[in-house]
Amino acid sequence: MGTTRITWSSGGSGTAQVYVSAGSDAESLFAAGPSGAQDAPWIQSGQTYRFRLYLGTAHTILLREVTVTRSQPSVSAVPNPVPAGSGLGSTIVTWDTADGSSGQVFVSVDSGAESLFAAGATGTQQAAWIGSGHVYTFRLYRGQNRQELLAATTVTRS
Repeated sequence: MGTTRITWSSGGSGTAQVYVSAGSDAESLFAAGPSGAQDAPWIQSGQTYRFRLYLGTAHTILLREVTVTRSQPSVSAVPNPVPAGSGLGSTIVTWDTADGSSGQVFVSVDSGAESLFAAGATGTQQAAWIGSGHVYTFRLYRGQNRQELLAATTVTRS
């Protein structure tokens, strides 16, 4: 889970209330006061949260709205499939752990043993050794020593 900090101010117009809803759920009171800041430490990947600031306590005069989403971990390769041609082909692998935690990208060829390809919370790196007739699987893991599989993609060459 991730955390976002919500700050608000009624602009000197008196008390205000901040309501939150997730997806299609009904709004629920998140915070209240003329101004303030409060953490929401329960932001989940793939979920969209809508925070709405209302003037007063009647829940009728909307002052401001903000949408918060937490992206999903991802690893992708472009182009994929790698176009046919002579020699070896090339693809650009991009990854993101989505929460800033350290990550490692491993690659296996034809379901063989994994080898470390790249490391970091986010990044882009070229794989210039893509051969025809092979299947390359890139897996993004959180932390060191492949603690948690976050995402994977398979690359082939036409």
